[in-house]
Amino acid sequence: MKMIILTAAIVLLTGGVFAQKNEKAELDSLKNVLKKQEEELKKLRDLDTNSGSDSFVQLGNIRIYNKNKQKPCTGCKDTVLDIDSIIVKNKVSKKDKKIISNSMRLDLGFNNYLYNGSMNMPKALAPFDLNPSKSINVNLHLYDQAIHLSKNRKWWMYYGFTINYNNYRFNEDISLNKFNDSLLTLPSTLPLKKNKLTTTYLTVPFGFQFESNPDKQKRSFRMAAGPYIGYLLNAHTKQVSNKDGKDKNYSDLNIQKLAYGLNVKIGFGKVSLYGSYSLSTMFEKGKGPELYPVSFGIVINDFDF
Repeated sequence: MKMIILTAAIVLLTGGVFAQKNEKAELDSLKNVLKKQEEELKKLRDLDTNSGSDSFVQLGNIRIYNKNKQKPCTGCKDTVLDIDSIIVKNKVSKKDKKIISNSMRLDLGFNNYLYNGSMNMPKALAPFDLNPSKSINVNLHLYDQAIHLSKNRKWWMYYGFTINYNNYRFNEDISLNKFNDSLLTLPSTLPLKKNKLTTTYLTVPFGFQFESNPDKQKRSFRMAAGPYIGYLLNAHTKQVSNKDGKDKNYSDLNIQKLAYGLNVKIGFGKVSLYGSYSLSTMFEKGKGPELYPVSFGIVINDFDF
């Protein structure tokens, strides 16, 4: 009987031990499952946090990070840029700017002058007849600006600084001389290969321009007009003969120091023509003939206004 009871006790004790072992194994297995699920959830949270468009942007081997979302990796081979250090500038089209600036534009044309509204000189002023094909005018626009006055950019106001170079080529072999504040013309003692008067002014033009189609300048008609004022920088005569070679005379010839007049321009597409008419005489009043300079020609690089 004792043996039966002892045997039953051993069986119950052994079954309890095995039951405890099985229960512990099940608990450990459940803990492992829960741990794995927690790790998966953490990965999902990290993926949701760091994979957004504001986390980083991959451009080839360049990864741009948002420093508020994720720190750059340590030891990674990617080139890392901080998105807060990048400044993106929207380029404004030149044609949309309120003010357009230009420099070193060029006009090229011809000079002449008027007496009583005509280019034909009276007999008394025959020595001042010009060779118009060799009387060259050059305008170097050092700097100028244009401001659009309307929303459709068809109306502009312009201003600037221009070097105005005028070359007057005489037909006859004469010399200009000053005597008692009067200007005299004397025949040259030598036959001349070249005989000209040159003036150089610094001018300030000002005016308004109309542009019919500012968005398509190749199909646009333009017209501009306005006054100018200029100050004499230099005046001299130049004579070239076979015997004496070149001879320049920088003496005072009563050239007008302060000049003023009107400028006009008309064009279509990239081709523009200009004209200029002086409202002041070429020589000081009462100290030379009443000649009013004019010039006309083509605008070489009229690209923006």
